[in-house]
Amino acid sequence: MVENAIFTLKTQIMATLTLVIVPAKRLSDGTHKIRIRVAHNSETRFITTDIVVRENEFKNGKIVHRPDKDFLNTDNHAVSCQSVAEHYCMDGKQLQSQYKDHLSDFQNWDQRAHAQEYILYPKNMGYRLCIDETALSKGDLYTILINRDKRGRKGSIIAVIQGTKADDIIAVLTKMPQE
Repeated sequence: MVENAIFTLKTQIMATLTLVIVPAKRLSDGTHKIRIRVAHNSETRFITTDIVVRENEFKNGKIVHRPDKDFLNTDNHAVSCQSVAEHYCMDGKQLQSQYKDHLSDFQNWDQRAHAQEYILYPKNMGYRLCIDETALSKGDLYTILINRDKRGRKGSIIAVIQGTKADDIIAVLTKMPQE
């Protein structure tokens, strides 16, 4: 469960999901299947949904002229793989697995070996820091070190460390490269 919580932290800011139709993949009756374009690390992959639209029902990444258009269109904010999957009548576990195994480069992630205990982002270090404790899942406490100058935006997390004991936190933070 800790791995899933950390995976969620890592992935929600890394991929861009967009609805598209691929003109070259037109069905025999002239309709198109909606695809979810997943862009990550300069790679693009497409996940086909079961939603079929006519070409005039799709414009600028949005479904238009349909009674269910409000339900089918997505917002431009971070959502979980499970939410995206439910929204498009897909298997959430399969979508998360596809993202985790193929697009996120999770298997080659340099912090994968110790991600259960801590994650460090030394490039996010700054002069004004904030330390906080939070429970990510099932009451497990984590200490989070944040660069206050980033004001909670991308690049603000410096460290996520399992537990709240000062000695454990110090031991992990001393592993950060000195610059």
